[in-house]
Amino acid sequence: MYQAAKGQTTSIEFMMVSGVVALIVVASFAFYDLSARRTDEAKNRLEMEILANDIMDGLVRTNGIPGGWEDYPSSVTSFGIANDPLVLSPGKVSAFASYDYQSAKQVLGIGAYDYRFNVRTINNTVVITSGQGPTNPKVIVNPKRTAVMNGTVFYVDFMLWR
Repeated sequence: MYQAAKGQTTSIEFMMVSGVVALIVVASFAFYDLSARRTDEAKNRLEMEILANDIMDGLVRTNGIPGGWEDYPSSVTSFGIANDPLVLSPGKVSAFASYDYQSAKQVLGIGAYDYRFNVRTINNTVVITSGQGPTNPKVIVNPKRTAVMNGTVFYVDFMLWR
């Protein structure tokens, strides 16, 4: 009966173990890359949610800077469409809706993101809108608030997307 030399067996075992270790290392790097990518996506989404909620709260809770910006739209440094918190000014809402899109993005400080602003009745009928609707978005956040304008309850949403 023929027996293999012990040195050959050790080499074969070493090659097999090396292959398994290499496979484990490659799988670990792939898992790390996937985890890092998902963490970045979650972080980016959270940043978008914070930004969209901050913008929404600024819109529906403040009257903007300066307070009468709707009469002098070129002077606006911060949009606000409310006379009082959650009590909307029809003039400010109309002025915001008709404001130039690119200029509004600059004042809002949203950079590479796009937005869509809507005021809806309680029956979900859009009565005022501005901005652009999403086209092939990767991420959408859409905070909503309930507010009053001219004694009527409306839903206000500010969709931010990229």
